[in-house]
Amino acid sequence: MTISAELREQLTTPGRRASLQFPRELREQLERDCGFTDEEVEILRLRGRGWSYKQIADECHVCEETVRNRIRRIKNKIATLI
Repeated sequence: MTISAELREQLTTPGRRASLQFPRELREQLERDCGFTDEEVEILRLRGRGWSYKQIADECHVCEETVRNRIRRIKNKIATLI
């Protein structure tokens, strides 16, 4: 899997935030390779469309903290591949 140096740095630097807005092809490959849950895939797709945490929380009927936790899990799963 080819991951840009910038994304690798965002995912591996403590305290650094990754945007989670990947090109569609990379997102689809990550979905297959990381074993994301259905909820995590939905969050990835909504973030890819530029939705805010609040908008995602409203759409998924969860609180913003749940969205943040799921995004943290997504980042951790991606980081294990790089």
